Amino acid sequence: MNTLPDWLEQPVVTGVAMDKNQRKFVINPLPGGQKTQVHLFMTLASQNINLDMISMIKNNGNACLSFTVTEDASESVRKTVKHILSEYGEHALVEDDEVAKITAVGVGIDSTPGVAARFFAALDKEGIKLLGTSTSEIKISTLVPRSNAEKAAKAVAEEFDLA
Repeated sequence: MNTLPDWLEQPVVTGVAMDKNQRKFVINPLPGGQKTQVHLFMTLASQNINLDMISMIKNNGNACLSFTVTEDASESVRKTVKHILSEYGEHALVEDDEVAKITAVGVGIDSTPGVAARFFAALDKEGIKLLGTSTSEIKISTLVPRSNAEKAAKAVAEEFDLA
C-alpha cells in the first residue's frame, strides 16, 4: 500500500507573521527605466538597505516602481531616491508609512491550488484593503493599512487553523 510522506500531510500554511515596521515607496513614473532601477537598487544595497515587496509595472512605455523597506531605512531611501532621480525627468515619489505586512508561510504554497484564494478571501471577508502583494514558493505577503494589521493577521491565522 502506497502512503504519502508525512510532510505532504502537514498543513500547507504553517505560520502567519505581521510586521508593522514597514514603509512603502512608489516612484511613478520611473524615469530612465531599467538603468535607473539598477542604479537605485545597487546604491541602496551598498548602504545595506534591504528592499522587499518589489513591484514594477510597465504601461504605455512608462514604468511604476514600488517597494517596501523597514522604517529605520526610510530616510536613507528617500535621500538616495531623490539624489539618483534628480538626474532624470519628471517623476513623483510617494511614501506610505501607515502600512503593515501580513505574511503566510509554508512549504508548498506555490504548488497547492487555492492557498492564495483562501488568503485573500479571508482578508476580503473582514473588509481589509490590500495595498500590495508579493509571493514566492513559500510565502504570500500583502500590505494592509497599519490600523488593520492585527485584524488581518488574525483573519489569515483563523483561515488556516493557526489561531
